[in-house]
Amino acid sequence: MPVTPFHWSVVILGMLFFNVFYIPGLFLGSTIMDIEPFYYHFVQGVHDGYTHHFFHTYIGVTIIGGFVAAFLLIYRDKIDIKLNEYKIGQGHLSNWKIVLSSLVGAWGHAFLDNITNLGMKPFWPLSNNNPWYGLINVNLMMIITGSILFIILLIYIYKIYKS
Repeated sequence: MPVTPFHWSVVILGMLFFNVFYIPGLFLGSTIMDIEPFYYHFVQGVHDGYTHHFFHTYIGVTIIGGFVAAFLLIYRDKIDIKLNEYKIGQGHLSNWKIVLSSLVGAWGHAFLDNITNLGMKPFWPLSNNNPWYGLINVNLMMIITGSILFIILLIYIYKIYKS
């Protein structure tokens, strides 16, 4: 995806399946790996579009999802206090659901990027092929994910209004 916030569309899973997915896990798991292309683009000066490397393979995003889960489990009490303030408290979810959510967020990020970014190698080191590149037009992907972000906002407003 050309813009990291569009990856947040995976948070729709947390809003629709509130008792299954931990929203911070989906959010952080779907975002944090974009430090890698940021580094290549702004620090290394790579401007040819090939800025997604190890941490955008399924091995890499799984590692990131694990680190995100560990971080969330360590700071869970403080995070849950903030979630309660925003009317989306999820203190009832198990630790395993936090791990699952972090991994789903990371895998979702990789999947979206594999559709829209040339040169990605999602199954490295087993394969250098990307079977999903171009599956959906980038503009259509942005419309879909942008619409999902709008739906997330509506669901959140509904949750606040209902409580």
